[in-house]
Amino acid sequence: MTLRKTTILVVDDEVQTLHLLSKSLSILGYTIVESSHGVEALDQMIAVTPDVLIVDLMMPHRVDGEDPLTYALANPRNHHDEDAPCMGHDS
Repeated sequence: MTLRKTTILVVDDEVQTLHLLSKSLSILGYTIVESSHGVEALDQMIAVTPDVLIVDLMMPHRVDGEDPLTYALANPRNHHDEDAPCMGHDS
C-alpha cells in the first residue's frame, strides 16, 4: 500500500517567512505548496486541495489570509473530517 504524503499550503506575503516555513516542513517530509498572496492561495487550493493550511491572516493584498480559510471551510471537498483546527497569532 502506498501512503499519500500530507500536502501543506503555506501562505505568507513575507518571502523569508514563506521560505523558512516551507523548507522546515519539507525537511520533515511534507509536500509543500507556496503562495505569496491570497489570490494565488485560492488558485492553489482549487488546483491542489491541501490537507493543511498555514496562512498569514494579515496580508496587505485585496484578498487577505482569511479568504483562503473561508473558502476551505465552505468547500465540501476540503472536509476530510469533522475538525478544523485553527491557530492565530497577533504581533
